[in-house]
Amino acid sequence: MTGRGQGGKHLVLPPGYTGKVPAGYHVWKSPTNQVLVGVRSLPVNGDVPGALERIQTIKVHPLEPPAGWTAPKC
Repeated sequence: MTGRGQGGKHLVLPPGYTGKVPAGYHVWKSPTNQVLVGVRSLPVNGDVPGALERIQTIKVHPLEPPAGWTAPKC
């Protein structure tokens, strides 16, 4: 468990990545360019709406976004 319920920044790197890794991330090195990530938010004391709200705070973006990149929408 990396976030311990507090959230965190996670960085998935492609195979052979040699660039600079910014501080403050939980770093994962993938052996392939195809990655599937699972995310969960457990309802604390049965608070399902709160769990759903926390899921919507997740952001996914490239480390170095290319020109014209736009964030995915939920």
